[in-house]
Amino acid sequence: MMKRNKKTYFRIILLCILTICVILAFSNFRNEKHDTNYLDTTSYIFENKNTTIGWRYMFINDIRYKRQYDYTNNCWIGEWELP
Repeated sequence: MMKRNKKTYFRIILLCILTICVILAFSNFRNEKHDTNYLDTTSYIFENKNTTIGWRYMFINDIRYKRQYDYTNNCWIGEWELP
């Protein structure tokens, strides 16, 4: 009889702990969704910036070299290389 009571108490305590954990987890999740400061800061993280990148070519002693050029920022990307 005593063993049965211990098992029952253990199960009740375990069930209470699990219930409390689930309630706390869902309450945190719900609060994060409605937090306006959280939503405002994430809206500024992503910036849509389209860059135009193309190849530029140069001939030295009848050998063609190529290098990438960023037309949006007007700067070179990488080094001259053989195609």
